[in-house]
Amino acid sequence: MDGMFTYGTADQGESENATLKARAGFGDILTQDGQDNTDRLDSNGSPSHAWRQKFAEEFDGLEEETRPAAEEDEREDGERAEASESDEEREESEEEGGNVNGASLARSDDPVRMFLREMSGTELLSREQEIALAQRIEAGRDAMLAGLCESPMSFAHLAQWKAALEQGQMPLRDVVELEAMAADASSEPEETEEGGGEAAPHATLDEKMKPEVLASFTAALDAFARLRALPPGGKEAMAERQEMVGLFGALRLRPARLDLLVAQVRETSRRLLALDGQALRLAVAARMEREDVLRLWDGSENGADALLVAAQKVRTSSARREAALRELAEKLPGIRAAIAKLEVESGLVAVQLRRVCAEVAQGERDMRKAKEELTRANLRLVVHIAKRYRNRGLMFGDLIQEGNIGLMRAVDKFDWRRGFKFATYATWWVRQAITRSLADQARTIRVPVHMTETVGKVARMSRRFAQKAGREPTPDELAAELGMSVDKVRAVQRLAREPVSLENPVGDDDDGRLGDFIEDENAVMPFDAAARSSMREATMRILSDLTPREERILRMRFGIGGENDHTLEEVGKTFNVTRERIRQIEAKALKKLQGSKRGKSLRSFLA
Repeated sequence: MDGMFTYGTADQGESENATLKARAGFGDILTQDGQDNTDRLDSNGSPSHAWRQKFAEEFDGLEEETRPAAEEDEREDGERAEASESDEEREESEEEGGNVNGASLARSDDPVRMFLREMSGTELLSREQEIALAQRIEAGRDAMLAGLCESPMSFAHLAQWKAALEQGQMPLRDVVELEAMAADASSEPEETEEGGGEAAPHATLDEKMKPEVLASFTAALDAFARLRALPPGGKEAMAERQEMVGLFGALRLRPARLDLLVAQVRETSRRLLALDGQALRLAVAARMEREDVLRLWDGSENGADALLVAAQKVRTSSARREAALRELAEKLPGIRAAIAKLEVESGLVAVQLRRVCAEVAQGERDMRKAKEELTRANLRLVVHIAKRYRNRGLMFGDLIQEGNIGLMRAVDKFDWRRGFKFATYATWWVRQAITRSLADQARTIRVPVHMTETVGKVARMSRRFAQKAGREPTPDELAAELGMSVDKVRAVQRLAREPVSLENPVGDDDDGRLGDFIEDENAVMPFDAAARSSMREATMRILSDLTPREERILRMRFGIGGENDHTLEEVGKTFNVTRERIRQIEAKALKKLQGSKRGKSLRSFLA
């Protein structure tokens, strides 16, 4: 959403979070400079004069001429917003960044401060304004669904999803908002696993709702089949269309599924517009008047023939025009064939396809704009709630970002008919989004959400006990107060310990690491290493007094110099003598060492 704060990263590996953060506007494909282009079609579905004029301007370079002015207006708006920073935002910014003066705050590039500065220029909404925006969201969504309902591509997807559900190839909750369909008419928010509330077991709810969901799919598909069989424009067709839109909306498709349907229409519209542009450029190159081209060309076979005949009647004669006319005659059938292929894929003729694309674009654009206004007006609520969760492991900017995601979910699910204000409803979603992100990201080692609540209970009880008794409680006392087993209390206390990084800086100059002060039980003490080195050197010196054979036998027998200990029999095999002879040589060598002067130097190492 434009203007939404997206500081930092959130791994939020969930697809719906990604959809909320990156949801793009479909209407930009068929619109320019934010203007409304629903007047592209006449009442009979043909391109109108306004649409032709807009189409012509795209190829006349007017977009390049108007862009500098638009950018200048945008810069002026940004400067006015920056100059209108309020004292309240300065206070909030100083709380986060320390004491800074107003000039440095205005020049700051900190994303948090920039977000707070922009937020300060948004006015709060009254109850009546909230209802009006919610109604605009509903109207835009209904218009978008009405356009999707006229596209055979949408119902081809519905048929595929229905078959996959019947065969058990995909979970029910991957296609529809299952909890929303099963929720009653209470005023509480839907307690879905997204928001962290208690939900019915997946398997139980899937089996319970599956017949009802499949029946809804069947009813929507049957209504579409009846509508296709009726002549367009009649009262019966209009009534059937209204019924089909209601059935389509009752399916409660997940946002990702609706985005898929809209993206398909968007891609089809892009391809059709590109083909129209090719025909326009070829005809203009053949010296046809732009107005005549837009009047004659509608993408149909008759339109292609009429365009070619009109191009041949142009009186201007030149070598370049003749070449352009030949190119038009060569390429126009290919363009028409590509449009015909697109008509087969979409199940609609070009004129109908343009109308469906325009309806979907307009509805999606109106819905998105109303959602953005409602979201912007409640950004202060997110900051207010996020302040309560500072210093718990996440930066303030990340808390605001997660709260904004919860706010966008609240906008999607808000029902103004229930009678409460939007802020009352959104508070739950914002708080749930922030607490869930803290549980998932604040700790180095993630703790499950249900254990996070238990850790909080134990910590609160420990503080209360310490305030009353003046000492820390024992695990037995905590277990008695909380009604838990002693083993569980001890496990929760171990779980509550925060891991500490060995790379944490230590000292006034941060020139040391915490790991430098932790004893390594496997490390060799310097004194022991020096003593072993001295003993090794002394051993080498006294062994040099022996003959090479005696030295080798002692090394093998006692594992001196890195060798393993060998038995008398193993040493005897090496020298091809008996084990008794090896024993005699060993005894003689040891006696020789005991009587030498160098042998006495080893006695100090045995003390």
